[in-house]
Amino acid sequence: MHLTLTHVLKNPIVLVSISMALLGWLLAFVGACILGSAAGGFWWTLIYNLLILLGLGFTVFKTVFHHYQLTFFTLLGISISLLTTHVNGLINQNGGGHQVAGAGAVILIVMQFFWIILFGNEESGLFKYIYADVPQLSPKESKVALSSPSPTPSTLSPPKIMATALHPYQANQEDPNELSFSKDEVVEILNKSGNWWQAKKSDGTIGIVPSNYFSNE
Repeated sequence: MHLTLTHVLKNPIVLVSISMALLGWLLAFVGACILGSAAGGFWWTLIYNLLILLGLGFTVFKTVFHHYQLTFFTLLGISISLLTTHVNGLINQNGGGHQVAGAGAVILIVMQFFWIILFGNEESGLFKYIYADVPQLSPKESKVALSSPSPTPSTLSPPKIMATALHPYQANQEDPNELSFSKDEVVEILNKSGNWWQAKKSDGTIGIVPSNYFSNE
């Protein structure tokens, strides 16, 4: 799946999690500034986390996150380990700087765990909501209803409705009704009811596609 800037801006779950992570880093940075040299190795952990946040933003903006997804999870695991080693020492101290830095570290840990769970499970309904910009639909609502072509009157030939893919999409292997497609691929829309459209590819394959991945021509 390709995580894009559109997914981040249109889905409050992702946007809020990134905002919380930035807030956590800022709190940790302020706490480290108060502590000064007493922060010690925590400074290196802050720099490491800043590079992760910048790297995440860059890969999403360039639409190459899917190429580095495994690397991103590995870096998050290392970050969680580093932050955890500092948290106990920070929050158990009475100084204001320790408490602020510790709070920021806790927020970062929670958000990073959330990202691993969110983007690591491609079969979850929340994951598909993020990528397709729509919630999971019940079979009666769309997938079963659109799994076979709709009959059209033989006496009428309505104009074809064509749509162009804005992003690539890999069909769920457990759902034979879904279609895979590449970016800029043009398909014929047979049924536009609901959030999943019935479409026909150039090779004659018929199935369903997420509507928010397409723009009408």
